Amino acid sequence: MVADLQECCETTGVASIDTFWLATAAAAPVIALAAVVVLPDTSGMYRDDVQPVIDEWFDSPANFQAAMRTAGASEWVVEAVSAINLADAKEKVVRAKATRSLRVLVASIRWTAIGNVLLQAVLLALSLAALAYNVHVMPPWLAIVLPVGGIVLLAITVLQVSNYRRAAKAFPGMLEKGFSQIFNEALSAASKTGRGAAEEQVPSSDGNA
Repeated sequence: MVADLQECCETTGVASIDTFWLATAAAAPVIALAAVVVLPDTSGMYRDDVQPVIDEWFDSPANFQAAMRTAGASEWVVEAVSAINLADAKEKVVRAKATRSLRVLVASIRWTAIGNVLLQAVLLALSLAALAYNVHVMPPWLAIVLPVGGIVLLAITVLQVSNYRRAAKAFPGMLEKGFSQIFNEALSAASKTGRGAAEEQVPSSDGNA
């Protein structure tokens, strides 16, 4: 009787272990798959959304001047833009805070998704090991935290993607607002060029003598 009761308890304990690790082993791939879905998008986010806008505006004077006219710049300002080094202007835009924050956000989305996939892979491997050997190969509380944390990371990833899409959509408008600085540089360069030419045309007092 006692032996039967002991055997029953041992069987119940093994079944309990199996059920727990079956649940974690089932949850891990689902969460990992949801995280994997995000990864292909991150590889082309900045390249497809932001870089084409920068290239369209700065790769040639004609494109840049056309963009200025579209933005409502006066014709004399458009003419003054010829004094700008477009390569330098493009580099400033690429290094600007708004552009840099978009690149950081894309990297954050990518590495959050990758980290989540790795965590769920570890959980799956340990869950399968527990089922194979009928022992707790890791603390049960950690096996609970990992899938719950994975769901939290998925929610964070969704929020990050939403923030990125909103910022990328607003980027052309931010670039147009940045025209004021570019205009000032163009006008300053054109003004200096004009003053230099004027000074060369005015004869010196020594020459008149």
